[in-house]
Amino acid sequence: MGWEIEYTDEFGNWWASLAEGEQTGVDAHVRKLEQRGPNLPFPYSSGVAGSRHPRLRELRVQVAGKPLRVFYAFDPRRTAILLIGGDKTGDGRFYERMIPVADTLYDTHLLEIQKERRDDREASLRGTSSRHVSRSPGQGRSRSPSPRRGHGHRRGSSCHGTVTARDRADPADRASGRRHDRTASRPLRDHPAPVHRGDRGRVGDRGALSRSCRDDQELLRPA
Repeated sequence: MGWEIEYTDEFGNWWASLAEGEQTGVDAHVRKLEQRGPNLPFPYSSGVAGSRHPRLRELRVQVAGKPLRVFYAFDPRRTAILLIGGDKTGDGRFYERMIPVADTLYDTHLLEIQKERRDDREASLRGTSSRHVSRSPGQGRSRSPSPRRGHGHRRGSSCHGTVTARDRADPADRASGRRHDRTASRPLRDHPAPVHRGDRGRVGDRGALSRSCRDDQELLRPA
């Protein structure tokens, strides 16, 4: 079983700007992270100094002499979130510039998780109330099933999967404004930019992708 991995819009934009060889190098490290999780050792991963988040780490990718770094953290759900990447070649202020960016992105990520949990609790209460009102006379008190959606797919799931309620959400119901939507990456090269799902301001879909791998390849084929 692998570890679940998500990423921000900022990481997705950076990833899309990389050359194919650089994407291959990053993808190889992400796969190792998926396999080893928080136990991924040096030289593939290391801690970073100067962050206000002790969980913040970096993937150390070397491609043709170019040092690429991907900042990530395991959040309270034990899910890895790829925050932002960069090339530190000849940049003496790389960490001074990038760590505050990664910290801010992780702050936003944590707030989104809190909001999602709060919304789920409220939805659970509304659903429980509705079930109690509609109960037939003489019927015993029904036990409310757990409303938790969890991550929506097994760690290390394949491209095929069940379409979740979020996948079916009408785009018109989605909140306006910029969000740090996220999607599971498996493998990263199959999904070079975030897939924007989610509804009503929730974080992006973390459920199993409903498209097949073949469909993904069709989307990536140049026009």
